[in-house]
Amino acid sequence: MPLDPSDREVEALWLSVADSGAKSLAVVAARAGEGTTSLAEALTRRAALGGRRALYVDLSGGHAAAGLGLAPDAILPGEKPGIGVLAFPSDASALAWRDPARLAQQVAAWQAEWDMVVFDTSPLLAEGGHGVPPASVAAAAEATILLVLAGRTAAADVREARQRLDRARAKLIGTVLNDRDNPSLLAEMEREAGRLDRLAPGLVRRVKDGLRRSSLLAQRS
Repeated sequence: MPLDPSDREVEALWLSVADSGAKSLAVVAARAGEGTTSLAEALTRRAALGGRRALYVDLSGGHAAAGLGLAPDAILPGEKPGIGVLAFPSDASALAWRDPARLAQQVAAWQAEWDMVVFDTSPLLAEGGHGVPPASVAAAAEATILLVLAGRTAAADVREARQRLDRARAKLIGTVLNDRDNPSLLAEMEREAGRLDRLAPGLVRRVKDGLRRSSLLAQRS
């Protein structure tokens, strides 16, 4: 499910990016499926909400957009005003951008035209990729966010991802813990209360109603 760009967590991240003064941001993760696309898209939309012209660049290595008949290297208008989308680079561009100098030139060209450039990258620890190396993208961007999926990403993978970013001299401004697969405290307490459902359904309903009315438990961690 897409992240709401006005969500409190997205807002906090965006303020960190804005405070850094960066005009380009790479969203990276150690492994696939950690949520880089959702976060990159949300930050792009948040930049646009703030009046910035924002470009979303998909360098995640997937060519799903090609099946929609979209031209490679084409910057298309996004669903909201002020947003541009480069759905996927051509093979020639991807090969050229593997050269850090040429990638840096391209990023500078985008930054001259757009107020914010957000990169959705392939996994840092993926082997045998044919796209633009994510560590190189992070190095070319003025800021980088490392996304970690709570309960899934191994600590060793996080350390290796940080080391690769350090070796590339990427400017890491934050590490984000994605708790997508972790239940909230409210959900856990409701589950525990549900154990008594067969014995005291009326009591369980009243307990659950009380939990849901709790302003403390309604807060997102």
